[in-house]
Amino acid sequence: MLVDEYLNIISVPVDFNVMNTEFIIKLCVCFRYKKADEREPLLAAMQIFLPRIQQLISQLLADSTIFSVLIQKQILKIFHALVQVCLSVSTHDKSQEQ
Repeated sequence: MLVDEYLNIISVPVDFNVMNTEFIIKLCVCFRYKKADEREPLLAAMQIFLPRIQQLISQLLADSTIFSVLIQKQILKIFHALVQVCLSVSTHDKSQEQ
């Protein structure tokens, strides 16, 4: 399962490449329609990944090679997927309150 793979990945230092970024995107998509309390593993992972991703993107912005642009695109996809997860939680919570 993806969660088991995620637990293995966050236990070791991550060297970001296209495969790792694809995995993180799939992880976000996997948690998109879960309840807020079931998303804790994703949010815990993002607390580890996001500082590393921020560091990586600041290094990649100066580089204009194809590989660099590909990783930048993947990082934007990660951020987009995470925003969708967080927005769907807040939207779902608001609809339950009404």
